Amino acid sequence: SDDTPHVPNERLGETAVLGIVERLTRLIREVFPDTKVYAALGNHDFHPKNQFPAGSNNIYNQVAELWRPWLSNESIALFKEGAFYSEKLLGPSGAGRIVVLNTNLYYSNNEQTAGMADPAHQFRWLEDVLTRASRAKEMVYIIGHVPPGFFEKTRNKA
Repeated sequence: SDDTPHVPNERLGETAVLGIVERLTRLIREVFPDTKVYAALGNHDFHPKNQFPAGSNNIYNQVAELWRPWLSNESIALFKEGAFYSEKLLGPSGAGRIVVLNTNLYYSNNEQTAGMADPAHQFRWLEDVLTRASRAKEMVYIIGHVPPGFFEKTRNKA
């Protein structure tokens, strides 16, 4: 879910958004200190809301650093470029992987990615991750914020 309140853009700037994400991250780490968290940004976790760019920016960079305790170095680098990542799941079988997509890139209200077929090359990256996971016989869990099937930019896509 979104970390920030659903208020008009003028009521919440970039500093406020980052402050809220920082406080929530700190709270989760205090309450669940030994738990690995796989987080995704919500469409209100950016300023201006819904306007997620397809490349590096201050919010992606700052949030990646806030979430560093939960992410590998590879995931941090990916997050800074597009706010998506993949992590091997912890556990005895070692046969699982989580993929966290930035579905905000495809949100119909996001004007920053209008006309882009593959914002931040996330689909190309996802195909590569899924191919490698299939070869490794990994079970993959995919999460994101904006649900598929209603809010995406292009309807009737295969």
